[in-house]
Amino acid sequence: MHSVVVSGDGVLTRAIPVQVTDGAGSPRALTANFSGASVSSIDLGSGTTTDIAVGGNPGEVVVSADGRAAYAANQGSNTVSVIDVARGTVTATVPVGRVPAGLALTPDGGTLWVANYTDGTVQPVDTGTLKAGTPVAVGSGPENMAITPDGGTLYVANIHDDTVSPVDLATGQSGKAGKAIPVGPRPFNVVAAPDGKTVYVSNSGGSTVTPIDTATNDTEPTLLVTGQAYGLALSPDGRTLWVSPSSGDHATPVDTVTGAPGTEVTVGRSAFDIGLDWNGATAYVTTADGNTLVPIDTASGKAGEALKTGAYPLAVAVTPVPVK
Repeated sequence: MHSVVVSGDGVLTRAIPVQVTDGAGSPRALTANFSGASVSSIDLGSGTTTDIAVGGNPGEVVVSADGRAAYAANQGSNTVSVIDVARGTVTATVPVGRVPAGLALTPDGGTLWVANYTDGTVQPVDTGTLKAGTPVAVGSGPENMAITPDGGTLYVANIHDDTVSPVDLATGQSGKAGKAIPVGPRPFNVVAAPDGKTVYVSNSGGSTVTPIDTATNDTEPTLLVTGQAYGLALSPDGRTLWVSPSSGDHATPVDTVTGAPGTEVTVGRSAFDIGLDWNGATAYVTTADGNTLVPIDTASGKAGEALKTGAYPLAVAVTPVPVK
C-alpha cells in the first residue's frame, strides 16, 4: 500500500491510501488467539478460517506491508512466531524477553519491536536475520506500541506507570527511552496518525483516549468514550478513531477533530481489539468471549456476519494487500 499526501490552502494534509496490487488473492485478517495457542488466518474473500499453531498465549499479531509475513507475540513462551501468511505456516521462532505483550514494525519492515511486559523493556528484532537485539528500558508493564510513519519514534504504553515512553529510532537507536509522558490510567494501546503529528493512547483504566503531540510530546485534551477504552484503530485519513472496550459489547467511532463520539456498534461480548482494512471501509473487531471477528461497514455503521476465530482472540491485524 502506498500513500499520496494532499495539501494546499484550506485542505488538511492527509495521507490518502492507494493500493497497488495485481488483483490476485484475497485480503486476510489474522487474530492472536490467547487461549488457543494459535493465530487464525481468515480469508476475507471466502470467509474461510485456518488456524496456525504458534507458541503459548499469543496476545498480539502484526503483519508486514506486503502481507507476506506476520508476527505473533507469545506471552506464555517468551517467543515471537514468524508466519508465512500465504502458506499458513510458522517459518521461525525467535526467543525474546519475558512476556512479550506488544509488537510494532518499522515502516520499512526491517525491524520488529517487541514489548517485554515483565522485563519493562522493548527489544528490536532484525526481520532479515531474526536476531533479537539489546533491550531498551522503558516504564513498568509495557503493553502495545506504535511507530510514527517516518520511522523516527516508537511510543510505548506502560500500563503500570500510567505513562508512555518515547524511544528515538532516528538517531541510531541509542538504547535509551526519552522522558516518560504522563497519560490516563492504565494505558494499553497506541496508534499513530497518518501524518505523524499525533499518537493516540487508550487508557484502559477509564473511558478516555489521550492524544500526544509528537513534535513536543505534550498531551492534548482527552477524548471521551462510553465504557472502557482499550482497542484502537485509526482511519487512513486520520479523522475517525475506532475504540473498543474489552469489557463491553460494542465499538465506537470518535471524530478526532471535534472529539465527538459517534454511534456505538454492537458486535458481541468482550469487544477486545480492532483492525481496519487498507482504505478504512471495514473495521474488524475481535470478540474474545465469542471467538469471532465481526466486520463493521464504517460508512453505515452496520455490523456484518461474524467470522470464526480460535479461542479467545485478543488482537487482530489485516493485510494491507491481497495475499495469493
